[in-house]
Amino acid sequence: MLVLPAGCGRVDEGRGKTVLRFFAQGYTPRHATRPNDRPATYLWRLEREYERLHPDVDIQFVGNVVGDYDIWLTTQMIAERAPEIVWQHADVLWEQSRKGWWLDLDPYLHKPNHYVPGNRRWLDLLHQEPTDARRAPDGRLYVLPLDLVETGIYYNKRIFRELDLEPPETWDQFLGIQRKLEQAGYIPFALDVGRWPMRMSWAYAVIQDMVLDSKVDAIRGGGEASEGYGHAVTEKQLVRAIKLGTYSTRDPQFQETWRIIKEWSRYFHRGFLGGGDVYRMFVNQKAAMMWDGSWQLKPLLNDPLRTFEFGVFYVPRITKATTPYATGVPARGVGGASAAAQYCIPITTKERGKIDAAIDWLMFISTPQHAGAMIKDLGEFVPNVKGAPVSAAMKPFMTALGRHVRIPLFGGLSPEFSDRWYKLLQAYLGDEISLAEAMDRLQREMERAADESIRRYGWQFPDVPTTSRRSQRSAQERT
Repeated sequence: MLVLPAGCGRVDEGRGKTVLRFFAQGYTPRHATRPNDRPATYLWRLEREYERLHPDVDIQFVGNVVGDYDIWLTTQMIAERAPEIVWQHADVLWEQSRKGWWLDLDPYLHKPNHYVPGNRRWLDLLHQEPTDARRAPDGRLYVLPLDLVETGIYYNKRIFRELDLEPPETWDQFLGIQRKLEQAGYIPFALDVGRWPMRMSWAYAVIQDMVLDSKVDAIRGGGEASEGYGHAVTEKQLVRAIKLGTYSTRDPQFQETWRIIKEWSRYFHRGFLGGGDVYRMFVNQKAAMMWDGSWQLKPLLNDPLRTFEFGVFYVPRITKATTPYATGVPARGVGGASAAAQYCIPITTKERGKIDAAIDWLMFISTPQHAGAMIKDLGEFVPNVKGAPVSAAMKPFMTALGRHVRIPLFGGLSPEFSDRWYKLLQAYLGDEISLAEAMDRLQREMERAADESIRRYGWQFPDVPTTSRRSQRSAQERT
């Protein structure tokens, strides 16, 4: 066996090198396959540089998987044949962590990254709040989040100049701009809310965060706040708040988010509840604005059909001109760590004796210089690494960095609850049900989802005695 540089693992028999297979998701380097294709290639450069420093290591990139990635990865994990480093969304890992499939990265993140002079803890290279938001309910970090995805409101600068408009500073101004756009014959705002609730969940979360600003501390639960990650409300805190009535649809302040969205929706494109090609509406200059992710920047910049200059601004703050519950806080971000760079290590990597090599490679690509260049090369996200360079075009998406929405997206409970929540919102926006009916049905769904979370995790709340006893009985029955 060869003696490898710091951080390298067992040498593969018959190869003379430690082979690290790496599925890098969107950062997987590849050649262009069509006109205007600008694929990521920077990891090839880092691969060459790393292998020059570590000649006994062979980095092998796993190409994009055809078909359902989750099914493919699950099959690989069950067969114990998964690549040494893979991408997976933290939310999925949280469920799988109970199977013992994934390596807890915290012990390694608390060691120095020797590729960064003076660094004492690798973890300190990452922005704390978005990183901690990717911790599992057990408090462990199973993913290394190197990039941040954020959203923004794309607007047509030509149309805005034509109507003497400027990006708004307040929500009241925002609606006023849309009234003028509508009067001028444009679609004021294109928002795809039909096929998938993602974009509507952004809108809901950002508006709710501002409307409920005065109640977030109460929802956290005072003494429970120390269990939270960054400034976010954890699922456990949200469940407790639902059971105590602190987070309730019966609260007029809670209902205000629904009223504001309904008022705003009158400016959406016709048939918005059924979806629509929002991107094409914007590029064809039928819609003056659209809300989309940072990943849409690169396609827009390279789209030959776009003949106008565009800009990006973030959601304007809600003031008392819109609702008496407003405190005037700035809008918070709905993105976070991470998008295409949520890298995790299967426990089988450790069993193969390759854990040190895998950790060392991740340390190498997560330096500010390397991570920044890699993320800039892809052109879809911003770095979650402190001090990493950011392109000028991406800087508007850094506006909400460190100000993430505090109440979790999609209701912060189960996927089943998110689906039920969204169907109720669609029915309300489509005038199928009244606000009162929507609130009554949503309250029942929230309480049901809260009880499901209590049973799933065996949580106990001393100040919610009935729930606590029921949870204890459920936990005992499972045992």
